Amino acid sequence: AQFVDFAPGSATLDPASAGRLAALAKSLVEKPAIKLDVPIGALQDIDGPALATLAYDQQLAVAMTSVPAAGSKDGEPVRSFESLEPDDRIAVLSAMVRKQTGNDPQVPEPPAPPEGTSRGDAKAMGQASTIEYLEKAARTAVTVPDNELVALGEARAAAVQRALLDGGALEPTRVFLTKDGKVTTQDGKVRLELALQ
Repeated sequence: AQFVDFAPGSATLDPASAGRLAALAKSLVEKPAIKLDVPIGALQDIDGPALATLAYDQQLAVAMTSVPAAGSKDGEPVRSFESLEPDDRIAVLSAMVRKQTGNDPQVPEPPAPPEGTSRGDAKAMGQASTIEYLEKAARTAVTVPDNELVALGEARAAAVQRALLDGGALEPTRVFLTKDGKVTTQDGKVRLELALQ
């Protein structure tokens, strides 16, 4: 059996897989009776969290453009979220949660700092607690529609099909995309098993 592995949430073939598929296509040209089934597949357990992370990152990038960072000048490139001051991070995450839920986030009071904590440290601890709460709320609000998983599975099968047909030697009528193919997990990646008929 021939296998193709994909990173979670991705439909990009790595160069080694593309090379193996090209070699497979070449070997099949000499065996005209054999057809190839390519599974259409994504796995909720592995791809779901990866797609959610991608969606979170995209929503975060949008929220960052809507909240001007303190001290930044117009036209300056948007800095990374991690490089923002705590108050700016809170503003960005609040904007993100507001957009996701339609409501202002209700941030609980941070726990009281230990006795003897300086005002500066107490403020920093309060900000860190608020950022952690908002980040969790924003991640929880991210949903990945089922059709995105379906689209990912289709994009993977199409990438495999393209790699097989790229050389032009293999007849397109010999490569079939199937929803009933074998899709498993292997070393944290999603594995499609190509079936020779």
